[in-house]
Amino acid sequence: MVQLSPHTDGYLTYTGYHYHDQFIRGFSHHHIESMGVKSNGNLPFMPSIGPVSSGDPRSWMSPFNHATEDAAAGYYRVLLERGGIDAELTAGT
Repeated sequence: MVQLSPHTDGYLTYTGYHYHDQFIRGFSHHHIESMGVKSNGNLPFMPSIGPVSSGDPRSWMSPFNHATEDAAAGYYRVLLERGGIDAELTAGT
């Protein structure tokens, strides 16, 4: 089973997505949903435009705006402001 969703960057980043965070640091296919498990989302991906110039994952983070988000069961879409990338995730059965 996959649980596609963004991972935001903030105080509780290991739990995945937090509404009050201002940056998306990647998207992953699984989540371990318990406090204290900091390895969840350990294989995130982040769309980019152009060459990757740094090995530091924090340099790939993108700000986003909740006004550009759309979410439903099995679907998530957001505009990544860094690069103007329209990221869209879907999952089906």
